[in-house]
Amino acid sequence: MVYVIVLSYHAPEDLRRCLGSVLRADYPPERFRVVVVDNEATAETAAVLQEYAGQMDVLPQRENTGYARGMNIGIRHALAAGAEYVVVLNQDTLVESDWLRHLVMAMESDRTIGAAQARVMLAGSTDGHGLHGSDDGLVNSIGNHIHVFGFGFAGGHREQWGELRRRLTGFPYPEVTYPSGAAVMLRADAVRDVAVPGAEPFEERYFMYHEDLDLGVRLWLGGWRCVLAPQAVVWHAYQFSRSMQKLFWMERNRWWFLLENFRLPTLLLLAPMLIPAELGLLVIAYRNGWAREKLRAWCAALAPSALRTVMRQRHAKQAKRRNSDRVIIKRLTTRISNQEMPNAFVERFVDPVISAWWRIVRNVVVW
Repeated sequence: MVYVIVLSYHAPEDLRRCLGSVLRADYPPERFRVVVVDNEATAETAAVLQEYAGQMDVLPQRENTGYARGMNIGIRHALAAGAEYVVVLNQDTLVESDWLRHLVMAMESDRTIGAAQARVMLAGSTDGHGLHGSDDGLVNSIGNHIHVFGFGFAGGHREQWGELRRRLTGFPYPEVTYPSGAAVMLRADAVRDVAVPGAEPFEERYFMYHEDLDLGVRLWLGGWRCVLAPQAVVWHAYQFSRSMQKLFWMERNRWWFLLENFRLPTLLLLAPMLIPAELGLLVIAYRNGWAREKLRAWCAALAPSALRTVMRQRHAKQAKRRNSDRVIIKRLTTRISNQEMPNAFVERFVDPVISAWWRIVRNVVVW
């Protein structure tokens, strides 16, 4: 049984389009169930959900629980109902009719696969109406990447799928560093296996951003694989948002991710370059008007009460792992490409230095 979890938040028209496409899936209706977690439920979203009464489970929330906790609420509901697979899906997406079938095929091809991400395309990037299904259009994510300093970013963003497809290896299901939380199927057994209190499976303290990164790494360290299912096509009405709150969450959460998931020797190996890079990033933040958020993120991530929680989560996550850091280290990158906030100085002068350093130190990691 497959459960599709859609997290709703103040976008009734997006929700209506998303649910309509999901319910039209050419997958046996008795073998999948939709669950909507309605964050900070309003009369407008309730009216949309009433249109689908009886076709799905609705879990209204009085407050905005954020992505991580909201999805966890839906996932716990699905697991309690006996789900074998759980899909988490953004409300601003449209899905191809065969998307669910292809995701299930990927999961059933190998029981070591813990997560299978759909090919997430940018809506409106074809000559059609968004649902196109062919090789046309621009990619939003074909599996995400992690920079050596903990930044997560979408793989293949704004590149033509037809070009990217020729460069991918590992077909039919190429491995990915971590799957995008916009559209990914999770194996119930894997979710239970890597779950720790407060991260079941998403780390609820993160609220938003990098919670899918944290989960993907825990899956790899726990002995599970993360792959892309290229034939499962989802169209995402992605809009880049450069809000100050977003920058705060992303900076804080990447520090928590690094401190909780990597072993101490790896952190010590990263420190000689990571600390100077942080100071350089502070200069960039100052010049671009978000130094305050950068400093707030440091304070929030490294406050004594936060560090006590970090140590508790670190202990729990380390106890779940079966693989060495090397399984992740070999997948890290030193360049952030095709993103919405490029920096010419960093790309021209800083990235080559980091790349040269990383070529030397990455082979040291054996623990």
